[in-house]
Amino acid sequence: ADKNLVWEAFKTSRKSVGMLLMDQSVIAGLGNIYRAEVLFKAGVHPETPGASIDYESFTTIWEISKELLLRGFETGSILTVD
Repeated sequence: ADKNLVWEAFKTSRKSVGMLLMDQSVIAGLGNIYRAEVLFKAGVHPETPGASIDYESFTTIWEISKELLLRGFETGSILTVD
């Protein structure tokens, strides 16, 4: 995924951050388990409108998403516990 394209979708959307992370046209692959864990770790409520997220919070969400998805790929399972 292209971070800048995903940021464009977030900063202009009235959809919640939780819904944006589940929207396969915005970013593919997260699913509900990762969505919940990413937002928990980032300290962002899932019902927060995408347009109200600042770039720093978005970057935190992005980096946690990458970390969890990579770990899942490398281990072959969904691991959300450190």
